[in-house]
Amino acid sequence: MIHTYRRRRSKNRLQLARARLGDRLLPKLFIVELTFVPLVLVWLLLSRPHNWDVLVVFIGSFGLVMVPLGAYWLRTYCREIRLDDNGVCEFEMRWRVVRCHVGQIESIKKEVDEDGNVAYYLRLRDSTKLWTSGLMDFQDFLSRIERMSPTTKVTPRRSASAQQKRRARKPSA
Repeated sequence: MIHTYRRRRSKNRLQLARARLGDRLLPKLFIVELTFVPLVLVWLLLSRPHNWDVLVVFIGSFGLVMVPLGAYWLRTYCREIRLDDNGVCEFEMRWRVVRCHVGQIESIKKEVDEDGNVAYYLRLRDSTKLWTSGLMDFQDFLSRIERMSPTTKVTPRRSASAQQKRRARKPSA
């Protein structure tokens, strides 16, 4: 039997529309940036407007930072996980599917930020890093992984700012 873990579907129509828009809008903005930023840079360099050197440097540096970050996000964010009873696991990202055996999962780290949002970071034995958040029944996935492969490390961890808030709330004795 194949167990599938997907993002939660909202019952609220407005939230559902916002989620659909975010799923479609962010990759499109990334693709627009991949085409628009180089075109603007070429236009600015060829037209040589007076005192626009700062703008060219700003747009170029913005593109050099944002394009790799967007590509990394799209390449490593896991949208769906399929787990077979035989231990075969598939992680579906936007542009690819990573298929591995449960024994190849080295560690799963849970991180809770200051707002209470939970993200899971998965590391495979071949140093592939994936991350996901908001999947339904992810605790079931974790329990199945621990049962099938006891060598997989599952560790909870809080972000640094969440730990500082927690320490601030504790009264010192």
